[in-house]
Amino acid sequence: MDVKDIFIDAEAVLKGIDSGSLVIVDIRSFSKYVRAHIPKALWLYFWDFTEHERGMPSKPKDPQEIARILGKNGIAREDRVVIAYDRMSIGLASYTYWYLEYMGQEEIYLLKGGIEEWESRGFPLEKGVVKPQTKEYKPRIRGSIRSTLDEVTKIAGGKEEALLLDIRTYEEYIGSLQTTPRPGRIPRALWIHPNIFIQILNGDKKALERIASIVEEARDKKIITYCATGERASMAWLVLNKILGLENVKLYPESFYEYSSKKELEIEFGEPQAN
Repeated sequence: MDVKDIFIDAEAVLKGIDSGSLVIVDIRSFSKYVRAHIPKALWLYFWDFTEHERGMPSKPKDPQEIARILGKNGIAREDRVVIAYDRMSIGLASYTYWYLEYMGQEEIYLLKGGIEEWESRGFPLEKGVVKPQTKEYKPRIRGSIRSTLDEVTKIAGGKEEALLLDIRTYEEYIGSLQTTPRPGRIPRALWIHPNIFIQILNGDKKALERIASIVEEARDKKIITYCATGERASMAWLVLNKILGLENVKLYPESFYEYSSKKELEIEFGEPQAN
């Protein structure tokens, strides 16, 4: 699958704004959005999708609640949505893409080059807040792209075969840095640094070739990505599924935050043993 399938050029976005054929969703911080955003762009607070208010930042809310949030923010499933972001928020952009895909969104794009590219081309910006027009969002859940604790536990215990990818820093992977209820990693997980996926989403073809070679043997296997709270793992899911075209790729959105909170589940530490 071609990279162009998930990115849309700034000029095409400008035309789409003029014709009213696109809905622009800005997922940057509210302060950045208010200071300058693409004309008619709606602001979306990503973490409204999760149970972060209850201390569970990686747990998605019920799909019907997410649908209500999307509709309240002026998004319908039939809309052609463009996600606007900057270099600091490409992870959230990827995660927003995954959530929309999970909810059944028909057309989703990432703004190619982000806001930086838009600004460098001298395209218009506006200040303030665009008030969304409430819509009805009718979800069509794509459960095939979401993994669960039960599935991951079976893989960790060797009861089910899949490639489990840990998309965190190496320090988190080996357990020397704790960012979740317990440090360490899920057993049998292979580590890949999240920066390589950022490079790919920024157009680095060599980085894409490296990842392609890593997962080549697993092309016909199930692949599950996780990190601490799902954000970094969503970049891996996006690259593997949408750019490399691997069909059986799932994101475990609850990720290691949920897994490590279950004291009965086994966790590995230290340098991984050679296969």
